Amino acid sequence: MNQGGRLKYIVLIVSMLTLAAIGYTVTVNPASMVTADSANTALTIVYRDSNGAFSAGAIDTAVKSETIAQLLAEAPASVGVERYCNNCSPLKMVVSTGTAAGNWADPAGAAFK
Repeated sequence: MNQGGRLKYIVLIVSMLTLAAIGYTVTVNPASMVTADSANTALTIVYRDSNGAFSAGAIDTAVKSETIAQLLAEAPASVGVERYCNNCSPLKMVVSTGTAAGNWADPAGAAFK
């Protein structure tokens, strides 16, 4: 669940507790708050069939291997993109910290070179 979704549920729970504290009865139908889909739809809960099965697309878990020069030239698509620096000393994983060229750090936040 994304942060906005969590915030909605926190606000809902606090509102329910407030109403209950001042004497109102609160009834919630969780099923009405959730949508599910049997297709491969981004950010949607997966609907399972009567056998418990569902369909899903392929997930690519390979981490791209790049040199320091390639990393310095690459502008990551988003924060949190992972790469393996194959000529860093010592060899290490790096994570993008921004979307401009060269915005990479090791997972502890140190420079990747």
